[in-house]
Amino acid sequence: MLTRLRPSQDRDALLARTHLGLHQLSEQAGQQGRSERHLRWGVSYARTAGDGAVRTYAQEMWNRWQSHSRQ
Repeated sequence: MLTRLRPSQDRDALLARTHLGLHQLSEQAGQQGRSERHLRWGVSYARTAGDGAVRTYAQEMWNRWQSHSRQ
């Protein structure tokens, strides 16, 4: 539904939060491929959102994922 809205910072912030939440749920369910996909989408939307808190949250999740994937 959100993807049907015209691009805007608010829409991108909501999409970022949604995908980051889905990343966490997928990760907990052991669905690594789906989890990574949602993380990448979430980070991408966070970068265009213009919301510093969302960007920081996404970057923290990305850094945590990278450190775990290297182990």
